[in-house]
Amino acid sequence: MTIITRITVHPKKKDWYYVYIDCGAGEEFGFTIDSDLFIRFRLQKGMEIDHTKLMEIVREKEKKRAIGLALSYLSYRMRSEHELIEYLKRKELDYSTIVGCIDTLKSYHYINDEEFSNQYVQSKMNTQLKGPLLIKRELEEKGVSSTIISSSLSRMSFESQVSRLISYIEKKQEVLGNTSLKEKKQKIYQQLYRKGFSRDVIQTAFAQAKWEYSDQAEHSALQYHGEKALYKYRKYTGYEKKMRVKQYLVRKGFTFEQIDTFLQNNEDE
Repeated sequence: MTIITRITVHPKKKDWYYVYIDCGAGEEFGFTIDSDLFIRFRLQKGMEIDHTKLMEIVREKEKKRAIGLALSYLSYRMRSEHELIEYLKRKELDYSTIVGCIDTLKSYHYINDEEFSNQYVQSKMNTQLKGPLLIKRELEEKGVSSTIISSSLSRMSFESQVSRLISYIEKKQEVLGNTSLKEKKQKIYQQLYRKGFSRDVIQTAFAQAKWEYSDQAEHSALQYHGEKALYKYRKYTGYEKKMRVKQYLVRKGFTFEQIDTFLQNNEDE
């Protein structure tokens, strides 16, 4: 049998106590406990505590610690159940403590994967250019079930995605100066595909977007990249140089006709 020999106030933590015990070999430090658990278990000097009661105190103390850690983690943003479990594991809490903590937080609606998923999708729609395929992967990594993910992503209608991409495409063209129209389209397409939009959505947006094209802008882009190619391959001469410059400009989206015209105008270089 264990006997509580002494209880002192924690010198640094308000409403916490040091509990000293004697298990038969003299007084030793037992554990710290906060005022809530102290009152709940009605601890006092001279009280006898059996092993079962002692383990119950330890379990409740750990559960309360887990809830405190979880609430702190949740204070920054909503988390999925899986995220929270993984976080508590990193804090070296045992399985039963984590399960108890999760059940408690669920009962108070601090954890709700459906609500988390809905808010996650809404946030990405409002603040970032991310498509359903990328958002789906991110939610899967956070341990959200496929059923919940599908339900949340249904909020991203085909039409709303197309509208968002049209706006992005028309603004992005301005950033991609000194670039052929073909290369602009290639770069934008690749960006949108990496961001998780489907081919159907991208192609529809491409068809409806206003593409800026002018002979002057195309000529300026050709001149810019052509001069870069000539400098890059300056150590080559004749046919080999011409072929390397052609290959370079083809990759930049210019037609053979445009490239031949450029080379004819720059034969001396």
